[in-house]
Amino acid sequence: MVPHESLVEPVENRLPKPRGGLWTSSLRGGECEWIEWCRESGFYEGVERAFLLEVEDGVRVLTVDTLEDLKEVVAEYGLYGYTGDPLGDGPSVVYPGDLDRLEGWFPAHFVPNFEGVAGDFDGFRVTSRGQRETRFSMPLNLYGWDSESTLWFDWCFESVEEAGPVDW
Repeated sequence: MVPHESLVEPVENRLPKPRGGLWTSSLRGGECEWIEWCRESGFYEGVERAFLLEVEDGVRVLTVDTLEDLKEVVAEYGLYGYTGDPLGDGPSVVYPGDLDRLEGWFPAHFVPNFEGVAGDFDGFRVTSRGQRETRFSMPLNLYGWDSESTLWFDWCFESVEEAGPVDW
């Protein structure tokens, strides 16, 4: 499927990763980390072609390069996860002013409030280092972001060019 503006759906908070948007991984040396991860994990069903997307000037991307960066995102935008009985009401957003009520409580999984981040930024990027530092951090983590990648909340591309078939 060719990336197109019509495919970018609004981002919704979910665990372990948000739903919607458009996901990309940066090309470096003719390859991207996501394709490398797919090869190593055997996760490539249905992926046949790669595309090069040229990002517009002036886009606003929030980048997580360290666990400290992730903590700063949560301090600004709150988090999403289970705040009570995981079998009860389900996950919810906890806003920055209410974070202190979670002190000492260690749920299985908390992620940033991506819906809040999407209100101020065009994308959310996790670098290679950021992925390594946050994949298994607890209780706040980005488990499921298996490689360097960017989640685009909006269509921010000047052009889309087919790069050819993916070499599995």
